Amino acid sequence: MPERDLAILKFGGSVLRDHECLDIVVEECHKAVHAGCDVIAVISAYKGMTDLLQCEVDSHRPDLEPGAVTAMLSIGEVLASSQAGFALLAAGLDTHVATVREIGLVATGDPMDARPVKLDVQAVRSLLDTLHVLVVPGYMAVDSQGRLALLGRGGSDQTALFLACALEADSCTLIKDVDGLHESDPHLGARWPRRYASIDFESARQLGARVVQSRAMDMAERHDYPFMVRSSPSTGGTIVGGATQLEPGNSVGLPGSI
Repeated sequence: MPERDLAILKFGGSVLRDHECLDIVVEECHKAVHAGCDVIAVISAYKGMTDLLQCEVDSHRPDLEPGAVTAMLSIGEVLASSQAGFALLAAGLDTHVATVREIGLVATGDPMDARPVKLDVQAVRSLLDTLHVLVVPGYMAVDSQGRLALLGRGGSDQTALFLACALEADSCTLIKDVDGLHESDPHLGARWPRRYASIDFESARQLGARVVQSRAMDMAERHDYPFMVRSSPSTGGTIVGGATQLEPGNSVGLPGSI
Protein backbone atom coordinates (compact mmCIF):
# COMPACT_ATOMS: atom_id res chain seq x y z
CA MET A 1 0.00 0.00 0.00
CA PRO A 2 1.49 3.40 -0.96
CA GLU A 3 2.43 5.73 1.90
CA ARG A 4 -0.18 8.42 2.52
CA ASP A 5 0.66 12.11 2.70
CA LEU A 6 0.45 13.85 6.06
CA ALA A 7 -1.67 17.00 6.34
CA ILE A 8 -1.74 19.22 9.43
CA LEU A 9 -5.04 21.12 9.77
CA LYS A 10 -5.31 23.73 12.52
CA PHE A 11 -8.77 24.97 13.46
CA GLY A 12 -8.77 28.36 15.17
CA GLY A 13 -11.18 29.57 17.80
CA SER A 14 -12.44 32.17 15.34
CA VAL A 15 -14.09 29.40 13.29
CA LEU A 16 -15.00 27.20 16.27
CA ARG A 17 -17.64 29.38 17.89
CA ASP A 18 -19.16 26.39 19.72
CA HIS A 19 -19.58 22.63 19.35
CA GLU A 20 -22.09 23.14 16.52
CA CYS A 21 -19.21 24.41 14.37
CA LEU A 22 -17.41 21.08 14.56
CA ASP A 23 -18.92 20.15 11.20
CA ILE A 24 -16.11 22.32 9.77
CA VAL A 25 -13.56 19.98 11.35
CA VAL A 26 -15.41 16.91 10.07
CA GLU A 27 -15.77 18.27 6.52
CA GLU A 28 -12.13 19.36 6.22
CA CYS A 29 -10.79 16.10 7.65
CA HIS A 30 -13.07 14.07 5.37
CA LYS A 31 -11.78 15.94 2.33
CA ALA A 32 -8.16 15.39 3.30
CA VAL A 33 -8.60 11.70 4.10
CA HIS A 34 -10.44 11.02 0.84
CA ALA A 35 -7.67 12.89 -1.00
CA GLY A 36 -5.20 10.31 0.32
CA CYS A 37 -3.88 12.04 3.44
CA ASP A 38 -3.53 11.13 7.06
CA VAL A 39 -4.53 14.13 9.16
CA ILE A 40 -3.43 15.72 12.40
CA ALA A 41 -6.20 18.10 13.47
CA VAL A 42 -4.95 20.74 15.89
CA ILE A 43 -7.90 22.16 17.82
CA SER A 44 -8.13 25.53 19.55
CA ALA A 45 -10.57 26.42 22.31
CA TYR A 46 -13.99 27.67 21.28
CA LYS A 47 -14.15 31.38 20.57
CA GLY A 48 -14.02 33.43 23.78
CA MET A 49 -13.44 30.42 26.04
CA THR A 50 -9.85 31.28 26.97
CA ASP A 51 -10.92 34.82 27.86
CA LEU A 52 -13.62 33.43 30.18
CA LEU A 53 -11.11 31.10 31.81
CA GLN A 54 -8.64 33.99 32.22
CA CYS A 55 -11.35 35.94 34.05
CA GLU A 56 -11.76 33.00 36.41
CA VAL A 57 -8.01 32.94 37.03
CA ASP A 58 -7.97 36.70 37.61
CA SER A 59 -10.73 36.40 40.21
CA HIS A 60 -8.31 34.54 42.48
CA ARG A 61 -4.99 35.59 44.01
CA PRO A 62 -2.51 36.84 41.41
CA ASP A 63 0.21 34.63 42.94
CA LEU A 64 -1.60 31.38 42.21
CA GLU A 65 0.55 28.29 41.81
CA PRO A 66 1.42 28.10 38.08
CA GLY A 67 0.07 24.56 37.77
CA ALA A 68 -3.39 25.74 38.82
CA VAL A 69 -3.31 28.51 36.23
CA THR A 70 -2.15 26.36 33.31
CA ALA A 71 -4.65 23.65 34.22
CA MET A 72 -7.49 26.19 34.21
CA LEU A 73 -6.49 27.89 30.96
CA SER A 74 -6.06 24.59 29.09
CA ILE A 75 -9.65 23.49 29.74
CA GLY A 76 -10.89 25.11 26.53
CA GLU A 77 -8.56 23.11 24.27
CA VAL A 78 -9.25 19.88 26.16
CA LEU A 79 -13.01 20.35 25.79
CA ALA A 80 -12.96 21.33 22.11
CA SER A 81 -10.50 18.60 21.05
CA SER A 82 -12.52 15.94 22.91
CA GLN A 83 -15.75 17.03 21.24
CA ALA A 84 -14.00 17.20 17.86
CA GLY A 85 -12.94 13.59 18.39
CA PHE A 86 -16.52 12.53 19.11
CA ALA A 87 -17.73 14.34 15.98
CA LEU A 88 -15.10 12.72 13.77
CA LEU A 89 -15.83 9.24 15.13
CA ALA A 90 -19.55 9.77 14.61
CA ALA A 91 -18.77 10.67 10.99
CA GLY A 92 -17.04 7.32 10.49
CA LEU A 93 -13.42 8.50 10.52
CA ASP A 94 -10.82 6.39 12.38
CA THR A 95 -9.80 8.94 15.02
CA HIS A 96 -7.80 9.17 18.22
CA VAL A 97 -7.65 12.18 20.55
CA ALA A 98 -4.10 12.41 21.88
CA THR A 99 -2.80 14.22 24.92
CA VAL A 100 0.35 16.27 24.66
CA ARG A 101 2.05 13.84 27.05
CA GLU A 102 1.13 10.92 24.79
CA ILE A 103 2.91 12.49 21.81
CA GLY A 104 5.82 13.81 23.87
CA LEU A 105 5.27 17.47 22.99
CA VAL A 106 7.77 19.24 25.25
CA ALA A 107 8.20 23.00 25.67
CA THR A 108 10.62 25.19 27.55
CA GLY A 109 10.49 28.64 29.14
CA ASP A 110 7.78 30.55 30.97
CA PRO A 111 4.93 28.07 31.65
CA MET A 112 2.47 30.71 30.40
CA ASP A 113 4.44 31.56 27.25
CA ALA A 114 6.60 28.54 26.47
CA ARG A 115 7.99 27.41 23.13
CA PRO A 116 7.93 23.80 21.88
CA VAL A 117 11.31 22.11 21.53
CA LYS A 118 10.68 18.36 21.26
CA LEU A 119 8.18 15.86 19.86
CA ASP A 120 8.10 12.08 20.08
CA VAL A 121 7.96 11.60 16.32
CA GLN A 122 7.88 7.82 16.58
CA ALA A 123 4.89 7.91 18.92
CA VAL A 124 2.99 10.09 16.46
CA ARG A 125 3.93 7.93 13.48
CA SER A 126 2.85 4.80 15.38
CA LEU A 127 -0.55 6.30 16.11
CA LEU A 128 -1.02 7.30 12.47
CA ASP A 129 -0.18 3.75 11.38
CA THR A 130 -3.50 2.60 12.80
CA LEU A 131 -5.87 5.50 12.01
CA HIS A 132 -6.51 8.35 9.61
CA VAL A 133 -7.10 11.31 11.97
CA LEU A 134 -5.14 12.24 15.07
CA VAL A 135 -6.66 15.05 17.11
CA VAL A 136 -4.24 17.15 19.17
CA PRO A 137 -5.19 20.04 21.47
CA GLY A 138 -3.42 23.24 20.53
CA TYR A 139 -1.81 25.83 22.84
CA MET A 140 -0.43 23.32 25.34
CA ALA A 141 2.61 21.12 25.95
CA VAL A 142 4.53 19.73 28.91
CA ASP A 143 7.88 20.85 30.32
CA SER A 144 10.87 18.58 30.90
CA GLN A 145 9.37 17.50 34.23
CA GLY A 146 5.99 16.64 32.76
CA ARG A 147 4.20 19.74 34.04
CA LEU A 148 1.68 21.51 31.84
CA ALA A 149 2.96 24.52 29.86
CA LEU A 150 1.10 26.91 27.59
CA LEU A 151 2.37 28.42 24.31
CA GLY A 152 0.99 31.96 24.68
CA ARG A 153 -2.04 33.51 23.04
CA GLY A 154 -2.44 32.22 19.51
CA GLY A 155 -0.27 29.27 20.54
CA SER A 156 -2.27 26.75 18.52
CA ASP A 157 -0.59 28.19 15.40
CA GLN A 158 2.71 27.29 17.02
CA THR A 159 1.48 23.78 17.85
CA ALA A 160 0.48 23.14 14.25
CA LEU A 161 3.65 24.47 12.67
CA PHE A 162 5.93 22.75 15.19
CA LEU A 163 4.25 19.42 14.43
CA ALA A 164 4.50 20.11 10.70
CA CYS A 165 8.21 20.87 10.86
CA ALA A 166 9.08 18.03 13.25
CA LEU A 167 7.13 15.47 11.22
CA GLU A 168 8.10 16.92 7.82
CA ALA A 169 4.41 17.02 6.97
CA ASP A 170 3.41 17.38 3.34
CA SER A 171 1.21 20.37 4.16
CA CYS A 172 0.11 22.59 7.04
CA THR A 173 -3.04 24.69 6.83
CA LEU A 174 -4.18 27.23 9.41
CA ILE A 175 -7.95 27.54 9.05
CA LYS A 176 -9.13 30.98 10.13
CA ASP A 177 -12.24 33.08 9.57
CA VAL A 178 -10.57 35.29 6.94
CA ASP A 179 -9.48 33.67 3.70
CA GLY A 180 -5.78 34.47 3.73
CA LEU A 181 -3.55 37.49 4.26
CA HIS A 182 -4.51 40.87 2.79
CA GLU A 183 -2.82 44.21 2.14
CA SER A 184 -4.66 45.62 5.16
CA ASP A 185 -7.19 44.51 7.75
CA PRO A 186 -10.23 43.27 5.75
CA HIS A 187 -12.55 44.50 8.48
CA LEU A 188 -11.44 48.12 8.19
CA GLY A 189 -12.19 50.46 5.30
CA ALA A 190 -14.89 50.67 2.67
CA ARG A 191 -13.26 48.32 0.13
CA TRP A 192 -12.12 44.77 0.67
CA PRO A 193 -8.29 44.81 0.28
CA ARG A 194 -6.48 42.62 -2.19
CA ARG A 195 -5.39 39.22 -0.97
CA TYR A 196 -1.93 37.75 -1.28
CA ALA A 197 -1.89 34.54 -3.30
CA SER A 198 1.51 33.99 -1.68
CA ILE A 199 3.77 36.08 0.52
CA ASP A 200 7.33 35.76 1.76
CA PHE A 201 7.96 35.44 5.51
CA GLU A 202 9.40 38.92 5.99
CA SER A 203 6.49 40.63 4.22
CA ALA A 204 4.04 38.52 6.22
CA ARG A 205 5.80 39.52 9.44
CA GLN A 206 5.43 43.20 8.54
CA LEU A 207 1.65 42.69 8.59
CA GLY A 208 2.01 41.97 12.30
CA ALA A 209 0.53 39.15 14.36
CA ARG A 210 -2.96 39.97 13.12
CA VAL A 211 -3.46 36.58 11.45
CA VAL A 212 -0.63 34.23 12.50
CA GLN A 213 1.12 34.15 15.87
CA SER A 214 4.52 35.83 15.39
CA ARG A 215 6.46 33.07 17.14
CA ALA A 216 4.82 30.49 14.88
CA MET A 217 5.79 32.56 11.85
CA ASP A 218 9.40 32.74 13.06
CA MET A 219 9.48 28.96 13.50
CA ALA A 220 8.22 28.33 9.99
CA GLU A 221 10.82 30.69 8.57
CA ARG A 222 13.67 29.03 10.48
CA HIS A 223 12.66 25.70 8.98
CA ASP A 224 11.89 27.22 5.56
CA TYR A 225 8.45 25.63 5.81
CA PRO A 226 5.68 27.25 3.70
CA PHE A 227 2.13 26.92 5.01
CA MET A 228 -1.38 27.89 3.98
CA VAL A 229 -3.77 30.32 5.66
CA ARG A 230 -7.38 30.06 4.52
CA SER A 231 -10.98 29.84 5.63
CA SER A 232 -13.51 27.04 5.29
CA PRO A 233 -14.96 26.96 2.72
CA SER A 234 -12.10 28.62 0.91
CA THR A 235 -11.70 30.81 -2.16
CA GLY A 236 -7.99 30.11 -2.32
CA GLY A 237 -6.19 31.46 0.73
CA THR A 238 -2.56 32.55 1.02
CA ILE A 239 0.65 30.52 0.92
CA VAL A 240 3.00 32.00 3.53
CA GLY A 241 6.63 31.38 2.65
CA GLY A 242 6.41 31.71 -1.12
CA ALA A 243 7.33 34.59 -3.42
CA THR A 244 5.09 37.58 -2.72
CA GLN A 245 2.26 37.82 -5.23
CA LEU A 246 -0.96 39.79 -4.90
CA GLU A 247 -4.14 38.61 -6.56
CA PRO A 248 -5.64 41.06 -9.08
CA GLY A 249 -8.73 43.03 -8.11
CA ASN A 250 -10.70 42.61 -4.91
CA SER A 251 -10.81 39.27 -3.14
CA VAL A 252 -13.88 37.68 -1.68
CA GLY A 253 -13.80 37.96 2.09
CA LEU A 254 -15.57 36.49 5.07
CA PRO A 255 -16.91 38.56 7.96
CA GLY A 256 -15.73 38.13 11.51
CA SER A 257 -12.62 38.67 13.57
CA ILE A 258 -9.34 36.89 12.98
